[in-house]
Amino acid sequence: MRRVTACSKGILDPSILQNNFTYVIKKEFYDPAKLFRPNSAKADLIVKYDYASLGCPLVAHYAALWKPELQLWYNDNYVEDIKVMYVMFEVNGIHDYNYKLHMRDVNCISEAQNWTTMLKKQANPDPHTAWNFKNFHNCKKPGPPSTASKSTEYQIMGEWYSNRIQFAKRNGFYIFKAIVVDPTFR
Repeated sequence: MRRVTACSKGILDPSILQNNFTYVIKKEFYDPAKLFRPNSAKADLIVKYDYASLGCPLVAHYAALWKPELQLWYNDNYVEDIKVMYVMFEVNGIHDYNYKLHMRDVNCISEAQNWTTMLKKQANPDPHTAWNFKNFHNCKKPGPPSTASKSTEYQIMGEWYSNRIQFAKRNGFYIFKAIVVDPTFR
């Protein structure tokens, strides 16, 4: 896997990242409740970068569509590449990125799930638990008819879909959590 990091490009120094490095997310770009609501933050967010867990950040340019390459590791041993369906959210609530695919591109025969609808189903919305393999419904299978516009973003990645992320035209750190939603993956 090709990994171009901010450290390998000379943009950041690992010793700086390891020494209580912080960055600011402007209030316009994140939702403190992580519910994907624009203009919901009252103040900028200062985030301490967790170098021990994350390592040096990957570099992605806003003009290049991005798709993560997920891998399964167990006890520091590589097991396999993840090729099944998964969803992602930005752990600090950043919401200024978009998905390449829209409902018109996927040809669903039933309602496709998305973060907004999955979070609305919870009494206490939490993206860590809102969408998973237990409540996932593949829109390629029969189910409730679609009520979404054909221009609605399709937020599922992986498998046969060529979905990608389009970042906003700004510099920033995005830290995503991926959740495998394919019920056949164990």
